[in-house]
Amino acid sequence: MGLTSSVTVVTDIVVRRLTTSCRRLSRSGLIFILEFQFPLTQRELADLLGLSAVHVNRTLQILRGQNLVELNHRRLKVCNRVGLYEVAEFDPRYLKWPAFSAGGAI
Repeated sequence: MGLTSSVTVVTDIVVRRLTTSCRRLSRSGLIFILEFQFPLTQRELADLLGLSAVHVNRTLQILRGQNLVELNHRRLKVCNRVGLYEVAEFDPRYLKWPAFSAGGAI
């Protein structure tokens, strides 16, 4: 798998985690946040995705370098949700939930 493909795969995992978190928060009546616990180490994420730890590290560096995410102390903060959706090739409209449309607020 090339680096471009792994960027898409890793970003897709982050985006799906984000949308799951947001749905849970909306059901509980809490406000939407763009930061959540991300307990996986880079090595664990690599094993889960079938990638090398070096590939995952480079991918996360790319996402950080584009100011899409911050990952510190096992917490992931999404800095640019729409940009992250684009990199992941993720179309939130399939969820049929207005808050996930590209222009909607989360």
